Amino acid sequence: MGQQRVVKHGPAKSWTDELDFVFAVPSNDFPEECEFLFTRSRPGHWPKPETLEYARKCRMFFIPQGHPHTPLSERTLQWRLSTSLTERKLMFDFTDEQMLVYILLKMLKKEYIQPKFGNNFSTFHIKTAVMFSIQKHPPVIWRNLLYRHSHSVGTRKCLSSFHHGWSKPV
Repeated sequence: MGQQRVVKHGPAKSWTDELDFVFAVPSNDFPEECEFLFTRSRPGHWPKPETLEYARKCRMFFIPQGHPHTPLSERTLQWRLSTSLTERKLMFDFTDEQMLVYILLKMLKKEYIQPKFGNNFSTFHIKTAVMFSIQKHPPVIWRNLLYRHSHSVGTRKCLSSFHHGWSKPV
């Protein structure tokens, strides 16, 4: 048998691009530093109170992953907090237009930003910026934003066909 390669995506390791395996220690308690997500004031339209309450009950995970600039010998001593299940629940609360804006930004990142700047700008940064923007701005702007700017990057037809095939989980 030939030697298999190890594929790495952040803290995930696998033998294929289709699956990610991450060692994680689950926790049901949010640390005090994360409580601001649930207690800070917000305009009121996003996230919905029931989504926020459900998100508060999601587990979080501690993952052994040090900062990339930390010496390799010290990285295993550093852990980061993953709130992936909470983020996933919040993303399912996006409207179709908000999800399409997020996907368009990911496409722009992959096509134009990543080749020039590498992995210094991640999907996490995009997701965080979109979530703060959704919370800060009224829902009506998203449709206008998507359709006004989709012409400039030539993706309207692509986004339109994608939109008809996309459905949120029940």
